[in-house]
Amino acid sequence: MIKLEHISKKKLKGNTILLLVDRLPGALKAGRFALKYLFDDQTRLILLQTFNVQGFGLSKMRNLSQRLWEISMHDLTVLKNKLIEEFGIPSGKIKKLVIEGHLATVVRQNFNSNDSLSFIIGADSDQLLMKDTNKQAISLIKKTNIRSLFLIDENITLIDRSKIIVVSDNPDSIAESTKEFLASISDKNSIDIEYVTGSDKNTPPIPFGTSLYYLKDLGADSQLNNFMVSMNEKMLGF
Repeated sequence: MIKLEHISKKKLKGNTILLLVDRLPGALKAGRFALKYLFDDQTRLILLQTFNVQGFGLSKMRNLSQRLWEISMHDLTVLKNKLIEEFGIPSGKIKKLVIEGHLATVVRQNFNSNDSLSFIIGADSDQLLMKDTNKQAISLIKKTNIRSLFLIDENITLIDRSKIIVVSDNPDSIAESTKEFLASISDKNSIDIEYVTGSDKNTPPIPFGTSLYYLKDLGADSQLNNFMVSMNEKMLGF
């Protein structure tokens, strides 16, 4: 088992990508995004899964906690091996981390002071599951200092301190619940929302200091429509 302090406290010259592993298909999609567009030799990828055990006696809670930890670690191992197989990156560049507790609390206690951290959540296309993903994102935004936050489904959403950018091949197809979720964040944090489509010819301003600024395949002068086209071509199913 990797000790938490060996992960969260280690100082690197580059960035840290914290990827929430909830459901494997969404997590794999987010992992592919991270390794293709955010990863370099000075970046580490942390696969994170959290769980809660409540409502049982102490002995049962301990047994259940250990069992859930083992199941979660197995899921992370499957995901890590899949990403290594596809991208050929060294095993040591991807860390697995399973912690008992609520997601926002875990992130706030262990990663809140990391200014070079990007948080990525991969969502399934199911609308009910998407609502759960939105709730997780709202909780993170309210309770942590984490920015930038990427939501990866059939679209790419960046929630930054200064702007929300949604890269979508068809913004009209975005679920109303998702638009309402983004609008609520926009209103409460006084930040604009910008929708970018594959047909856009103008590049929206990239918020300085965010992970988008460091995308390997995109410079500051590149167009985000190229990003959308590339994502549509490269994002494959689990």
